[in-house]
Amino acid sequence: MGAKPINALDIICFPDHVLDADSLQKILQGGIDKLREGVLVVLGGYSVSDKELKYGLAVTGLFHPSQIKTNHSPQAGYVLVLTKPIGTGILSTTLKNGVLTETDIGDAIPRMLLINRLPAELLDKYQISACTDVTGFGSLGHP
Repeated sequence: MGAKPINALDIICFPDHVLDADSLQKILQGGIDKLREGVLVVLGGYSVSDKELKYGLAVTGLFHPSQIKTNHSPQAGYVLVLTKPIGTGILSTTLKNGVLTETDIGDAIPRMLLINRLPAELLDKYQISACTDVTGFGSLGHP
């Protein structure tokens, strides 16, 4: 939405009865590595034992109120720009459910690993009427 990310908190629900400490370390290190790519700092986080693995980052950023990009102000006739292909959520769900393998979705994995730093840097260079991340709701879940 136009904010400059500055720091983050790790949030992990970890099935410690199924996965070992080495797996936990690799997951957290992966998050740290991605944050370093974005030049962010991990301030801490929260972890709980859970039956299902969940991992995410709560990111804090700064923006000038007049520069914020909202998801409810698209303009007719404007171009829709996607920073990544649509459908990665479906692919990751089919992988998780054993319908597809990593080999099946191999072409998509490198794109899933890309951070959105470059698209974010380009926001101020163009006239943008609306901006959103469709990851959570898909393209139909937004105006």
